[in-house]
Amino acid sequence: MSDLNPPTGGSGPVVDPDDTWGRPLTPTVHTGPQRAAEPAIEIVGPGGGGEPSAAPGGYSRRSLATPAVACSIAALVCCGLTGPIGMVLGALDMRAIDAGVTDPSQRGRARTAFILGAVATILLAVVVGLSLVLGSMSMMRAS
Repeated sequence: MSDLNPPTGGSGPVVDPDDTWGRPLTPTVHTGPQRAAEPAIEIVGPGGGGEPSAAPGGYSRRSLATPAVACSIAALVCCGLTGPIGMVLGALDMRAIDAGVTDPSQRGRARTAFILGAVATILLAVVVGLSLVLGSMSMMRAS
């Protein structure tokens, strides 16, 4: 089969000892320097210069659902300031899905981001409102 590592004392194909499946070695043929494959999608900068890069699935824009969910979850977990951002990104992505610009399989994620962002925004408003009310009450008692 291959004369790179001839078998010692037996007949049959050379088997790689590190291969757990015991498959025979196949010789690798090098035909010279390999060129990198050309990208399937042309990347265009803000100055233009060709066709715009396409989002996966043939849609003209990438989905904002993943960053929207990240902002919404971050708002619920640590800081409520990113809640409105997640809510707006989720709403924008749902609008883009309705217009056929973004992949419709991301609708559930965009809706989740909108709902979580709305909950985080409401909680932020309640906390800010309570702190203002309680702060003003403590200032009235001090004077």
